[in-house]
Amino acid sequence: MEGSQIGQSVDQRFRKVPDSANKLTDKMIALIFLIIILVLVLCIVIATFFIINKKNEEKTTENIVNTTNSTNANTENATNNQTTKQKDIKITYTTEIVKEITVGNAKYICREQVPKIEGIDETASKKIEDNIKKHNSEIWEDIDKQNKEESIKEILTGAKDYYESYEIGFTQSYKVKYLNSYVITFSTNFDGGIGGVSWATQSGVTFNLKTGEIVNVEDIVTSKNNYIAKCKEYVYDELKEDSRYAEVVNMHGKDYEEKINTAIEKLGGYFTDEGIVCVEIPKYVIASGASGEFRFTIPYEEISKYIKEEYDFSNINNKASLIKQNYIDNTKTPGTVMKKNK
Repeated sequence: MEGSQIGQSVDQRFRKVPDSANKLTDKMIALIFLIIILVLVLCIVIATFFIINKKNEEKTTENIVNTTNSTNANTENATNNQTTKQKDIKITYTTEIVKEITVGNAKYICREQVPKIEGIDETASKKIEDNIKKHNSEIWEDIDKQNKEESIKEILTGAKDYYESYEIGFTQSYKVKYLNSYVITFSTNFDGGIGGVSWATQSGVTFNLKTGEIVNVEDIVTSKNNYIAKCKEYVYDELKEDSRYAEVVNMHGKDYEEKINTAIEKLGGYFTDEGIVCVEIPKYVIASGASGEFRFTIPYEEISKYIKEEYDFSNINNKASLIKQNYIDNTKTPGTVMKKNK
């Protein structure tokens, strides 16, 4: 009996041991599974961190590249525009005698001024200088046709005994009227005479600072017909408000319109602060010499639709006052002198 109980007790103990071991094993398995899950979660977190960090690095690199490209582009643009910075431009005007006739103490002298631009491309500067010399040459050819040397000598001969010193002749000079990063406009001033009425006239010419070429209105309009029509409309409206309008009508009736139309249709002109000088009418053409020249400047806002966008300078300031200008006079005479003998 006792032996039987003891055996039963032993059997029971042995049966309980596996149960405890099983419980312990289950806990360990659960713990290991939990650890594995935590490790997986940690790995996912770490991997996510690295992925996000890499994307941020790529984005930063891209921004740096874009910034670098932008900087390079700005540097390139600055380099391209370097030759047309107004503060770097210097102009030297050299005056030379192109023709001189002397009879005793009486002289006939023709002078011309040629501007040379420094601070822009040398080829463009030379082109501008050559264009101005050509313009001067055409003026002197016209003057020579109108004033023969024999006639000049007759005038000088008649004056040499009456005046202590006597000088007649003409001068062609220039002055910067308008300047921006793209173009420069010179006003052209022709003055003088051979006694009596002055021949003084003023006009202008615009040059491209990068090429040195003359900027012709014909090359910058998008529609010639529309531009011409707008100019005519503007000019006639302005003329009617001009104090000289009555004189124009009295002298020519409606015929003056044909003269103005012809001048506008030539598509001459040059750039100024206010706009484009679309037409200039010399003295005596539509009014008396005392009334002077007629000059009409059409504002940029009136013609912006009819000119190329790059030539709409309505929002660009005139920088002509910023340039350095130097004058060299190689002529030996001081100017027009008419002193009577005592």
